[in-house]
Amino acid sequence: MIRLVRGTLAVLLACAAAASACGGPDRDVMAVPPPTVADAAPPEAESVAVTPVPPTVEADAGGEPVAPLAPPPPSDFDAGPFIASPANADVFITLNQASMRKHPVAKRAGPLLAQLPVFSALAASSIDLVRDVDWTMTWGSSVVRIDHGIFVTQPNVDDATTDRAIEGAAKKHPNGGLFDAGVPGVDATLGSTGSSERAFLRPQSKLLVIAHRTHAAAAASELKSRRPKDPNPKETIRVVIKRPSTKLSLSRVKLDDVSELRATLVLKDADGSGDVRVEADYADAKKAAAAVAELNDALKNANSIAVRIVTRGLLNNAAFGTDGNRAVLKLAVPQEQLEGILQVLAGSLGVTLSP
Repeated sequence: MIRLVRGTLAVLLACAAAASACGGPDRDVMAVPPPTVADAAPPEAESVAVTPVPPTVEADAGGEPVAPLAPPPPSDFDAGPFIASPANADVFITLNQASMRKHPVAKRAGPLLAQLPVFSALAASSIDLVRDVDWTMTWGSSVVRIDHGIFVTQPNVDDATTDRAIEGAAKKHPNGGLFDAGVPGVDATLGSTGSSERAFLRPQSKLLVIAHRTHAAAAASELKSRRPKDPNPKETIRVVIKRPSTKLSLSRVKLDDVSELRATLVLKDADGSGDVRVEADYADAKKAAAAVAELNDALKNANSIAVRIVTRGLLNNAAFGTDGNRAVLKLAVPQEQLEGILQVLAGSLGVTLSP
């Protein structure tokens, strides 16, 4: 999920294209060069052995009793507190796959999404990540470790197809399989997403939740009774970061006075283009106006020759303005630029896209 955030911000937060990794031990660090999408992070340290357990049934086909499911042993890794609602999260990202299906460029991006480890279970199955998934959401307290938060997706295929994908993820974990999350009626499976151990939860029909297993019980309880609100149908991507100075470190940009940072991508099916909008909230209009010069200087420095090649000149005429207490960047991205970015990403990952 780290690369999902990096890739999203690199396109939406145009000024971040030249960001460099910095910060200290108490700050989330995020370098945003022209992105790769696959998460190449080494295996995480939180995975511990889990005793395999049999399925939850009262008796097998021959009438013999079967042992009940047991919970996994406590994790030696602290994923932080469970955040039940996106409204209470410092970081919230939505991807609206339903809005991608009719767009001439975005509809072909499924193979790129398949490179993201969090999508690995679905991608390894018969599920197409654009055609067969309506939306995806993730929220948590960190940008860099957003995968320690909650990942929720709404497949539009039948539940049996999603369950088979989860079974595949369980087979990739040395101790994968069903376990007791402590919430009746919610199936929980221990499996792998890339190199990471995660709990796969089915709290409702056509809903898949992936969480760190220390959050499995809380996530199962919360999402069994509450389905996340569908994303704005007009937006393909939305990123919200509260108190971004504690979450991001961008070269040449001071975020201390920004209370919230938002970025959206709206695709236009008619001409294949897209609109990017970035908003930074300040305490008042005076501070927003003062920040614009710094932000535009950052954009200018970010637009290196390499960035111009990768983005097909996306930042050439980019500039922040003000709207009350907000600094606002608007970018109109024509189809050829979106296509160029898609092809560069596909080439860097060795992914073949449909014509």
